[in-house]
Amino acid sequence: MNNENKARIKTVWVSISVMILTLIFGDISPAHAQLKEIVVYNKNIIYINKYNNLVNIKDIINIDYKSILKKKGKVKTFYLINDLSSRDTFQMPDYSHELNLKTTRVDQRVIISRLANAIKSHETGGSGAYYRKSYSSSACGAYQYMPSTWNNYMGYKNACDAPEWVQDARIVHELEHNYKKYQDWEKVVASHLLPSRARNKATWNKPVRGNPTVAQYVNSVLNKANIVTA
Repeated sequence: MNNENKARIKTVWVSISVMILTLIFGDISPAHAQLKEIVVYNKNIIYINKYNNLVNIKDIINIDYKSILKKKGKVKTFYLINDLSSRDTFQMPDYSHELNLKTTRVDQRVIISRLANAIKSHETGGSGAYYRKSYSSSACGAYQYMPSTWNNYMGYKNACDAPEWVQDARIVHELEHNYKKYQDWEKVVASHLLPSRARNKATWNKPVRGNPTVAQYVNSVLNKANIVTA
């Protein structure tokens, strides 16, 4: 039995147990209790199955068990993610929750997932995004990697030749690597567009041929990710 099936079985038993206890004892949750949907995460493969990968977690429609947090009259949805690589779990708040990185502490994997999805949305998005070629350059794929930047990742000549999960793995690897390098999520996003200007924010409003300015690009991606950094 593989890890994915084990996780699904665990989810079913957790759900059944909570339902039984609730029927017997009523609502056993404290005022801010959280009921959690369990999803599998593996950063080496980064998909729950071949149709629902973590980068697109907001698009998952097969939600059997939602987690809610009732606070100030609002209902918030979270997912409990099982990381098969590190064998730990972390909470993934729904995309409707604004993440203010100055005031809210979240797992780094949450930020990476949102930024990856937002970069894809900005660069391509929609049907066929993973196989889309640029009209003005040799960039291609969901994240519009140039061949030199793609650099034969996992043995594929360019991004468009690679399966979706390989392209997702590439962007996650890039975001992880660049955060270690810059320790600044805005610079991490800037580096995807123009690495040569990522470190120096004073250059971000200068024109970029055929593209928005670095500042415009960073703001667009952060808005799509529903992330606030200041």
